Parts: sequence; structure tokens; C-alpha cells
Amino acid sequence: MSRRSTRAFSRLAFFAFVGAATIAVACGVDVIGERVVIIPVDATPDVEPSLPPKPDGAPPVDAGDAAKPDCPEGLSGPRLVPVPGSDFCIDTTEVSNAQYNEFLSATNGGRLDAGIPEGGLPPRCNAARGFDRAVGALPEGGPPAHPVTYVSWCAAYAYCAWAGKRLCGNVVARDAGSGDWYEACSDHGKHVYPYGDVHEPQACNDENVVGDLEPVGSRPTCEGGVPGLFDMAGNVIEWIDDCDGPGDASLCAIVGGFHSSPAILSTCRQTADYPVNGSSGVVGFRCCTDRP
Repeated sequence: MSRRSTRAFSRLAFFAFVGAATIAVACGVDVIGERVVIIPVDATPDVEPSLPPKPDGAPPVDAGDAAKPDCPEGLSGPRLVPVPGSDFCIDTTEVSNAQYNEFLSATNGGRLDAGIPEGGLPPRCNAARGFDRAVGALPEGGPPAHPVTYVSWCAAYAYCAWAGKRLCGNVVARDAGSGDWYEACSDHGKHVYPYGDVHEPQACNDENVVGDLEPVGSRPTCEGGVPGLFDMAGNVIEWIDDCDGPGDASLCAIVGGFHSSPAILSTCRQTADYPVNGSSGVVGFRCCTDRP
């Protein structure tokens, strides 16, 4: 089976399951030919894009390997861990509600006119109206340590820019076996799951272990593909910077599994498409940044 056919099949398999699970609460699913198109019920509203100012100060970061300098300091959000053999660092965990609330507080509730960094937002975000959570989210997103959800791709992109980072992306667009997120999760393609080649029940928050979200980084057994990296399988699916077009109707990739995903849908290579302005209670994100 070709790579393209494999990806199409994996999308169908993914949403055949997701459609019957938690994500179905947030969206309807239509299948057009081989392509799965998700029609979101909760989506971030529209307006001219802009981004908030970058913050001052942040927690210290983990040490890097000897081949490269350590990760940048003074950035907001989760701590960063270097990916050995690569030129980038990645957030140790998914962005939490507490961390996202800092962003909203700094931008007057996620307003677009709160400031814009160099480069701004990509054209696919021209319809964005703000970066607050979509309708359906709990007040302040729910428990502070849980991963943030109900945010669009553009909101995730905006947060990472505000934090002095970037949304993790793919080196080869539309290729599930490439890019920052995959390289970190699989340790450069060495493993199927972040912790190894065989699924370990209860290692991560998948397969309905608890049937709901958990605080980020709460399972030491869900570490990998590099030391100090957690929750690359399960808990929430994650946005990455890999979209099929420049417009506001484009589909962008979500990767990894969520808390109800079966083992086959929790691998480092698993991807699916989701509308750029869509949001869900099982879709979150983390950020990356280049090493100095």
C-alpha cells in the first residue's frame, strides 16, 4: 500500500473510532470519498489576525546534550527538553490550562488587538476573531493542570508565538513520518510508541485507562521518545504546523492519541486532519523552538 493510501486509510480508521468517542461531542464527521472532513460545532470565531506581545521570564529549562547548546531560556509555558541529534527543543508536556490562562490574561482575554509579533499569523488565520477557548469549554478550561483544549489551530499558533516558541511542525508537509513532533516522539523513527515498539497498557492515558483527561506529565511511565518528554501518546491529540493549504478552510494535522484512543491510534506516526478553525475537548498542543 502506498504512503498516500496508508495515510488515507489511517485517517478513516482514526475517525471511525473518534466519531464514536469523545470528539463526536464537539463535531460531526462527513466522509467524502477517501477524505475525512470534520464539521466542527464549536469553532473559534473570526477577524483580522494579530498576536500578543511576548512575555518576560519563565521557568528554567532542562539541560541539552553535548552536541548542541541547551534550549533557550526565559520562555513561557512548559519547560523545554532538547532532542538529541536535532536542532530543536520541544515542550516537556502539553500546554496546561493554567499556562494558557496566563496567555489569555496577558492578551485581555485573547484579543487580537493585544499586539502582534514579527511575522504575524499565517493567511489561514485571517478569519480568526480571538484566541479564547471555544464554546463548550469549562470556566478557565477546567482543572489548572489539565491540558488546554477547545482551542483552534490559530489559537495554538498564537500561544506558541507569544511564548517565544513555535507550533511543532513537519519537515515534509503531509508526511506522517517526518517533522519535529514525530522525530521527538519516536526518537528519530526508532520506536513505534514514545516508550518503545510494543504498546504498554496503562503506561500512558489511552485506552480509557481513566476515561478522561489527566494532569499533564502525571504518568512517569509515559516518558519518551527522548528523556524528559511526556504524554506524547494519549491524554489529548495535539495540533502541529502541517496544513493542506493556506486558506481558512484548510485542514491541519493532529497527532498522537487521546484518553480513549485504542493502542493502534496512539502511535507516534498516527495523524489525522482537522479544520483549522475547529476545536474539541480532546485536542490540545505543545510548542517547539530552535536550539541556539
